[in-house]
Amino acid sequence: MKAYVLSVAGAVLLSAVLAIIAPSGRTGKFIKGISKVFVLSVLVSPFFGLLKGNTPSFSGKNAFESDVSYFTACADLLEEEDSKEIQALLQEQFELETEVTTKRSSVDLSLKKITVKLVSFGINEQGGHIDIVSDVQAYLEKRYGCETEVLP
Repeated sequence: MKAYVLSVAGAVLLSAVLAIIAPSGRTGKFIKGISKVFVLSVLVSPFFGLLKGNTPSFSGKNAFESDVSYFTACADLLEEEDSKEIQALLQEQFELETEVTTKRSSVDLSLKKITVKLVSFGINEQGGHIDIVSDVQAYLEKRYGCETEVLP
């Protein structure tokens, strides 16, 4: 889009300069007519591309790719922070040592999945460790509202 605007501005400026310095006779009228045709051709040049099947790009070739890579990088950073936060939360709530991985959407950055691997159950009262997997899974699903997988 920037290149198109600059080319139109340049054509109009060149036409104005030619109109000022052109002689006043028949030659001057011819030069002014040619410059008007030139400006008109620059103005309609994107339409010739449409007829050939080319689509105009108003935001540059890599604008969308840059946005996708930016959101992917943001999702990766948030996944790391989520993992640390959930690890600390499970240590505090259930006294568990865990390895946590999270997955976020690179489109809207929403939390999609939490995977927890239990490393150490700690010391629980008699039989307290039996339901720890389902308790952790229910707790995380309720708190974060996404798919949760707890691996013993």
